[in-house]
Order: sequence, then structure tokens, then C-alpha cells
Amino acid sequence: MPVLPISAAGAGDHLRVVNPPAAMITPRPSALSEPKNLGRARPPWLRPLGLLLLGFIPVLAGIGRLVQLATVTQPAPEDLRFVESPVSAVLHIVGASVFAILGVFQFVPTWRRRWPKWHRKIGWILVPAAAVGTLGGLWMTAFYPLPPHDTPLLTLFRSIFGLLILVALAQGTRAALQRNFRAHGDWMLRAYALAMAAGTQSLLLAPVFVLQGPLDALPNTLIMGACWLGNLAFAELWIRRGSTTTHYTC
Repeated sequence: MPVLPISAAGAGDHLRVVNPPAAMITPRPSALSEPKNLGRARPPWLRPLGLLLLGFIPVLAGIGRLVQLATVTQPAPEDLRFVESPVSAVLHIVGASVFAILGVFQFVPTWRRRWPKWHRKIGWILVPAAAVGTLGGLWMTAFYPLPPHDTPLLTLFRSIFGLLILVALAQGTRAALQRNFRAHGDWMLRAYALAMAAGTQSLLLAPVFVLQGPLDALPNTLIMGACWLGNLAFAELWIRRGSTTTHYTC
């Protein structure tokens, strides 16, 4: 605020407005400015590495399934559905694997800042790959025979979250075409988080399977549904902290 001192020449002198030196002015922080990290700095590679390791779990499982389709002539009864209708399974595995591995780098601010053209080019590969992988999964959900350990509720979960992935991909693509990069990053993160629920499910259920065998159908269904919701909640937390828009220009 300007200082209004009275001149020393006399009380009858007019008041003069004296602007304070610039060093005395404390700038007000902008609402758009990035908050400073007052705690211990987290390595920038830690979160992408975690996502990459999480994505490798379903990718390795998918590679095993592709090897089985190419080599096994007499599959087990629970795997017969993949052999009888392999196209949708192959599309699901290949599309989801491309999205899982390459998609990690799309959320790294350093990558986007240094190589924005590569970010755009890879994005136009990832969106069709994710869409094909999701459609393949929805096809299997709708037309494959229901395995004994699955439930109608799990089928409903897979259908709902698969459709949500497609919605997020469409909204993210629309936002990118409109150059609304904040919304683009948010929607693509939601799609990636939902797609990577397969890794979260494997991470939680594999130790249980090793220690006590397969779970009953209902607990297995509830845990898998919780993984989709948990991944989506993590994405929303990431979005609220502004991680998808840091240095994000295309």
C-alpha cells in the first residue's frame, strides 16, 4: 500500500504520495503458481518406475498367453475358450501391452518438455492401441463362456470399467484436438489407471494364491472391483495435485 507521509515543511503542506521501494513490496502468490515442495524431494523417476513395474505384470501374463496360443495343441478345459476364439484375445493382449509400457512415458513431465513431438506421435499410437485392447477385452467378456471362478458381478465390473476406459480415451482425444491440454492429461491418466487395474489385481491376488490357493468367487470379485476403484482414486489424487499438467505443452 502507498505511504502517505506529511511533509516536514509544515502542517499546511499538501500530502505527497510516496511509492515504496520495489524491495519493500511482497508479491502475492498466484493461484496458478506451483506449490513449493517443503518436504523431502521425491526422485522424479520413482513414480514412472512404479507404473512401469506394475504394467509389466499383465504384460508378462499376456506374453505367456500368446506363447500358449502359438504352441499348445491340447489346452486345458479352462483355456479352451482362448484357443477357439483367439483373435479377440490377441488384440486385447497386444493393445493393452503397448498402452501399458509406452503409456508410462506420456506422464513424465521431462519427456513431454524435451520431446513434445514424440509425445504427440506416440499418443496417436497409444489411443488406438488402448481402444483395440479394451474392445478385445469387452468382446471376451460378452462372448466367452464364463469361467467357473468368475461371477456375473465380475462380468458387470469388467463391462462398466471397460466402457469407462473408452469414454476416457474419447474425452482425452477430444480435449487434445481442442488444445485443452489440462483436460487431455486428466482423461488420459484416468484411462491408463483403469487399464492398469490388471496389474494391481495380480499384485494383490498372486500372493494370496501362492499362500492359500484361489479365493472363492465372491471375495475374488470384490477385490478385483476394489482394484479398479483404487486405481481410479489414485488417478484423481494425482490430478488434484496437478501432476498431469506440469510443463505440459504440445
